[in-house]
Amino acid sequence: SGGHVRRERPDELGLVPEKSAMAVVIQPFVPGRCSGVLFTANPSNETEMVVEAVHGQNDQLVDGTTQPHRWIMDRKTGHVLESHRPDADDAPRGDSPPLLRAGELERLCTTGLDVEGLFGGPQDIEWTLGSSGFVLMQARPVTTGPPTVPGDDTEKDAPLWEQKDQRPWYLSLHRSVDNLTRLQRDIEEKHLPAMEREADKLHERGVTDLDDVSLAAEIRSRKSIFEKWKTVYWNEFIPFAHAIRVFGRVYNETVVPEDPSEFMNLLTGTMLEGVTRNRMLEDMAAMVRSDPALADRLSRRLPPESATFEEVFDAFVARFGDLSCSIAWCTEGQHGIVSVILELAAHPPRTRDIKPVSNLESRFFNAFDARRVAFARRVLDLARAGYRLRDDDNIVLGKIEGGFLVAMEEGKKRLGIDRSQKVDAEDLARGLEDPEYIVETHNVTSPDDSSAARKDLFKGQPAGPGIARGAARVVRHPEDLFAFKADEILVCRAVDPNMTFVAPLASGVVEERGGMLIHGAIIAREYGLPCVTGVSGILSRVSNGDMLVVDGFRGEVRCGTCELAT
Repeated sequence: SGGHVRRERPDELGLVPEKSAMAVVIQPFVPGRCSGVLFTANPSNETEMVVEAVHGQNDQLVDGTTQPHRWIMDRKTGHVLESHRPDADDAPRGDSPPLLRAGELERLCTTGLDVEGLFGGPQDIEWTLGSSGFVLMQARPVTTGPPTVPGDDTEKDAPLWEQKDQRPWYLSLHRSVDNLTRLQRDIEEKHLPAMEREADKLHERGVTDLDDVSLAAEIRSRKSIFEKWKTVYWNEFIPFAHAIRVFGRVYNETVVPEDPSEFMNLLTGTMLEGVTRNRMLEDMAAMVRSDPALADRLSRRLPPESATFEEVFDAFVARFGDLSCSIAWCTEGQHGIVSVILELAAHPPRTRDIKPVSNLESRFFNAFDARRVAFARRVLDLARAGYRLRDDDNIVLGKIEGGFLVAMEEGKKRLGIDRSQKVDAEDLARGLEDPEYIVETHNVTSPDDSSAARKDLFKGQPAGPGIARGAARVVRHPEDLFAFKADEILVCRAVDPNMTFVAPLASGVVEERGGMLIHGAIIAREYGLPCVTGVSGILSRVSNGDMLVVDGFRGEVRCGTCELAT
């Protein structure tokens, strides 16, 4: 290593792989009469508790093969508010005793509240009822609110996903098929339509004509709106992505394919919102490609003289304009999007090879007996919805965030604060209200580049099959995206859903964080791009222009020109 000592880097959970050990847990087997889960706070309503139970062992519930009996109870009184029995096809045959008697249900909930008090927050508890009573097998935080640690107030107001130790958050993402079905209904019928309406209102409500005091109030209002929907996103949208993992487990256990990632091929090809956006960009690029005069005017930053192009461009801005602001529209203006269109137009259009999946579908369904095919279809439909919404929900949230950032940009402009400076929204609002108030600003820091030794081989997780070779385009800030050139390799910490408009230009994707279900991996698969994720430390060792070979089969990235970090 030339005398350089390699720095051990923690992963996104704060673990250093070289120093981390895995425990082997030895436990007795408890034959339960019935088993289930208890949410001491309903993820959809914190005033309620939820109990789900199945006959026998808990594996039937957690893998989704059996619908549970479900009770919703009042947290304060313990009274049963609702009771739902499983469908007839999933109910046990013959005469069977009730899953939980009234006294047992009351005792389980009382025990759950005791566990909640012990850990300082709502818990998701797995249990079984054996001959000697209830046995609790595990407990993990429910994501509706943050746990509190007695004597430690440093993070008690922060949600789980924003705390330093995010392991409780990741552990809490497990969901049953029944719970995923309810999440999908809420997301598609309630949350997404409401978010679209909210985004439209923000888009229609301008900020440039507001006086300073009104702008301060608007900044606070828009921040509150964005934070509200961000909480819904983390509480319900992110857990719904677990549908992909549930399907993957069911597929691999029934089909037993040679490639454990084969199930992902059944999910690609759906019409993602990000793909629709990129198709609009490609349509405009085709117009520019066939009209040299239009290309010349756009390259000189002159207004286009093509009514058709203007109409399509205005439609794009109306649909994605606020989104673009969230990835630097406020800084670049419309010229940033035009630069991407010009770069697309300078190269022949790419075609995406979407392989038919009918054979895989038949193979999957044939692995079940006739009585369970309906369950198989249900799990596949949930996974496809989770895959699609993994993109669409981010796009809509990005529109709302864009509305917030528009107001922030206007506030910075009025106070003479450079756009590259980071400021707190409340600080900015106070500065607008009080000319004597000094707004605290911060420089946006880059990732730590004081790296260790030279390394030309990087290991990660295979997230998109294929091999690509190209120059690196390192994206540390959103503005870096507008310099993207065709056939470059996108290298970043994590692909934000609002960044994926460069996918039609990229030849491969490398991310420092994540696994095969991270958003960049999903978009890479849609475009057939080799993708490697979870490549720790690559941002500090790769520079723009370095030649990379991305092996999406092995999860490796080779760099032929990387220099020692200084």
